[in-house]
Formats: sequence, structure tokens, C-alpha cells
Amino acid sequence: MLWLRAIRGRPANFIFTSEAAVAPLFKSRMPNRPMTARLLGGAVLLCALIAGEWIVHLQQRDQETHARVAALADVSNLRARVDRELNTVLFQSSALASYLAVRNGHVDPVELEAILADLYRNSRHVRDFGVAVGLRLTYIYPERGNRNARGLYYPDHPDQWPAVRRAIESHGGNLAGPVQLAQGGFDLIYRVPVYVNGEYWGLLSTVIDTQSLFESALSNDGVPRTDFAIRTHNLRGEPDTGLWGDERLFEQQGTVILDADILDGKWQYGIRVPKPAANAYLIAIRLTAWSLAALLGFATYTTLRHRYQLEQLALFDPLTAIPNRRFFEECLLQTLERRRKSDSKSCALLFIDLDRFKNINDTYGHKAGDTVLKVVAERVRREMRSGDNIGRWGGDELVAMVDETDADALNALQARLHKTVAEPIPWEGEQLFIGVSIGSAIYPQDGVTARELFKVADARMYGEKQRRYIEPQRA
Repeated sequence: MLWLRAIRGRPANFIFTSEAAVAPLFKSRMPNRPMTARLLGGAVLLCALIAGEWIVHLQQRDQETHARVAALADVSNLRARVDRELNTVLFQSSALASYLAVRNGHVDPVELEAILADLYRNSRHVRDFGVAVGLRLTYIYPERGNRNARGLYYPDHPDQWPAVRRAIESHGGNLAGPVQLAQGGFDLIYRVPVYVNGEYWGLLSTVIDTQSLFESALSNDGVPRTDFAIRTHNLRGEPDTGLWGDERLFEQQGTVILDADILDGKWQYGIRVPKPAANAYLIAIRLTAWSLAALLGFATYTTLRHRYQLEQLALFDPLTAIPNRRFFEECLLQTLERRRKSDSKSCALLFIDLDRFKNINDTYGHKAGDTVLKVVAERVRREMRSGDNIGRWGGDELVAMVDETDADALNALQARLHKTVAEPIPWEGEQLFIGVSIGSAIYPQDGVTARELFKVADARMYGEKQRRYIEPQRA
């Protein structure tokens, strides 16, 4: 008897999912699991790409840090070279100031000119030496090209007088400039006041050839640096005058700036930090990260997709995409368990068997039979409510579980099923016709267990088949 194929009992400790979880899964089609696999695979791919780019970013930051450290060391070295060249000049000027102080202001013009000539020959980057008695420039060497400066009275030159006064008041040397010179040009001037017996006597000034100084200190194998700039700060600490290079370098992002105190003033050294070029190391890291990201994303997608396919095979019929026998059994037991624990309305079990299905297989082949099964399953599913469930029991047999129903509603449903299934099914230019025999059993009138309900539904299905086909043939 067909009812012997009905489900057998389950262990008492079998754990079922909740009704809210079972109902959506028990519909005739799986949720969009491939889309979920693609989304999760894409998420893993994106996270791996972000992680890889972050590693590349950290490596780039590390390279930039090393570049800044190297630039800072470079600018410190350049500053030391400038200081070395400048200190040579300042030392000579200070020595001359000491000579004048020792002579108590008694100057022999011939002797002084000889000393200035000797200093000039042995000095570097000096344009001229000048000696002022009081506040007037009295002696200058070399005189050629500098005659316009002789007799200069400092208070009459507002561009030079503040620095001169500051040197006199501080009793120390200062470096000013670049200054517009009376003899023409812009250069640095180092001034040292001379005091005799504590009284101001005069001023020694050394005009420094700025171009020569910086080209000597900042050249690289005779080629001047173009990525380096120097500027002065005024007494308020604000950027004042450019000494060397392009002042716009100080406004550029990534420039390393070094402050340096020069006597009573301040200079700023700036050097451009070169942007690290894309090297093979970073390219290899990025390619490796992208490859791993793609591999992880694809592995996640294929793993989830394979898992969902296994779940589909385990719970759903691959031909009709409706729950298979195992899944239907579990959901039926779950429904009956809920009915025993509540006073909700009755439910019904339908056993549906296709009529003349073997004739279609024998006449048109198994592909036609598969098409018929899929079409019938879809038609039965459309006639069910959203809370009802269908499944494939095996071969040409379907089962359905109708929730919260009665005898009248069940009879109306069976009539609709007979009508919709009997509609012709197109197949390669042919019209295929199929019928169904349906047996039903209502809980709890016809039984309270799955076995009892299947036995009654199976018997009624056979009874209907005999009435519709077997008995007319005998007659």
C-alpha cells in the first residue's frame, strides 16, 4: 500500500526551527542565496582590498618619513656649510675690530690700508671692508667701485641706520641684509662696533658677496641647489627677505623648514622633500594585496555558493524547486506539534498523484515528463495561500499542507486544483494533458499523527483515482 511509504516517527529530542523560520523556507523557491553569496564575496573582496591599500599606505608613509628625515639631515648639512663659510668672514672682521680697539683709535691710514688689503686678499666672499669713525664711513677697501660709499653718514640712510644703531647699542656684531648699497647692489653687511676705553669709537663693516657665499656653500659639484631656499626673519619673527632660492618653496606642502639663529637675527632654511616614486616594492605589495583580495573574495563566494547548493539539494527538489520529502516531513511534524500545544484551527494534508503521467513519459520522453512535473508543481503552488506549503513526495506524487482550513474550503481548493492542472501544457508544438487524483485528511478529525493523516489521504486519493479512471474502464 502507498501509505507504507509515509514518514516514520522522529526521535523525541528532535529540534525544529520556529514557525517564523520554517514558513519562509518552505515556500516553493529558495531565498536568493546566490545573491547573498555574491554580496558576501564582494564584501570580503572589498575588505581585503582596503586592508591591502592600508598596508601600501603605511609603506608609503614610512617612505615619506624616511624622505623627510633624509631631507632634514640634508638641510642641516647645508646649514653647517653656510655657517662655515660665513664664520670665516666674520672671524676676519672681528680680528680687524680687535686691532682697532687695541690701537685706541689711533689709525695710521697707510697701515690700515695695508691690513685691509691683506685681509681682502686672504678672504672669501668679501666685496669690501669699511671703517667708520663715529657714524661716518671714512675708510673703504678696495676703493675701486666703492667710492660712492665713502663718507656715508649712517643716520641719513633709514634702510641701514636701524641695524647700525642696534649694533652700537648691543656692543656686538650683527648681520643685516640683503641691503641696498650706496655703491650699488644688494648684499649682506656684517657690522662690529669698536669701543675704546668703554666709549664708542667707530664701526667696522664687511660687505659679503651673497651670491658667492651661497653658491660656494650650497652648490653640489659646482651646480647650485634648486630645491633649497633661505630667507631672513625680521625683529618681529615674521618672514622678511629672501636670501637664496625660490621663496615659494616655504609655502609648498611637504617642505622641511629649519630655523637658525645668526648673531642677533634668524634665518630659515627650507628644502623640498621629493615625493617617493612608485617603486617595485610598493607595486609588488599592491599586486599581492589585490591578488589575495580577489582570491579571498572568490573563495568566499564559491564556498557559500557550494554550501547553498548543498542546502538546496538537501531540502529542495532540484527539478521542481519545491521542498523535498525530507523537508516536508520535518515541517509537517512541526505543524502538528504546534497544533497539539494550541487551540488553533485545524489543518489538512493533501496527497496529489498525477494521472496518466506514465503515458506522457512513454510517448514524449522523460524531458516532456520533467516539464509536466515542473508546470504542475508551479500551478499547485499558485493555488495555495502564502501560509500553505507543498512538497514533492517522489515520482509523480506531490503533497500539500493546508493551514487553518475546514472541509468546505478544502473541497473548493481541490476543485481548483483539478481545473488548473487539467489545462493543456505546451511542449514542442504539442499540447499535453494531465490530471490529478487528490486525497485529503483533516487534523484532528481524520488523525492526530502524520502516519494517520497520510494513511487516510492515501486511501482517499486511491478512492478518487478508482472512481475517475478504473471503474469507468471496467464499465
